[in-house]
Amino acid sequence: PSGRVAAALNEAAGLGGLEPVTSFQAAIKANPNLLSSYEHLISALKSADTVDNELVHATAKEGFALRQSQFFIREMAYSLAELGRDEEATVFLDGLIANPPHDEGEAHAGVTPSQAELHKTKACILADKEDWKGAYEAISQAKTILPDDAEIEGILKEVRKQHFGPYLVELKVPELMEELVSELLLSKPADPRAHLIAYLAKEVEAKDDKA
Repeated sequence: PSGRVAAALNEAAGLGGLEPVTSFQAAIKANPNLLSSYEHLISALKSADTVDNELVHATAKEGFALRQSQFFIREMAYSLAELGRDEEATVFLDGLIANPPHDEGEAHAGVTPSQAELHKTKACILADKEDWKGAYEAISQAKTILPDDAEIEGILKEVRKQHFGPYLVELKVPELMEELVSELLLSKPADPRAHLIAYLAKEVEAKDDKA
């Protein structure tokens, strides 16, 4: 940390042997413009045996007023969701998606990585309440912005499985895929795509004849 940050943290840590939460609250009171103190306070609150999500949200909101960083945005949204205020959290994120804040170093035009983070946060909140359709739409938007992001890809795979899983099972798609893979392994065609198209055409024809 910078000299100012280190000094504030040392001051907080040395305030009469107080607990971390109380220490960082004192640091904020001593210097309310130091962003690091808000971040450390949130981390301390979330490390407690019982998380005070109201206080996490209030602290994140105060930090957000100083700087609209992804950290404070995430903590505001997640704490709202933990409080059962999911709709309020998604409305908050939708407003930022429509008019996104720009992190330092980002161009102030066009789609930015910070927008992908907003979509990702929204997807996680929707997934937690098992709104798989909404989560899939949100994480797909994030994937469009950052197509090579490994974390987004991992979330997308899980949400896709949950969203489309019942449909695939109902239509026995996993069994069909296993059958097609077995056919390829047995036949080992030079053109797998053409072979499978022909194979499926024969299957459809055979079913039509039986009908």
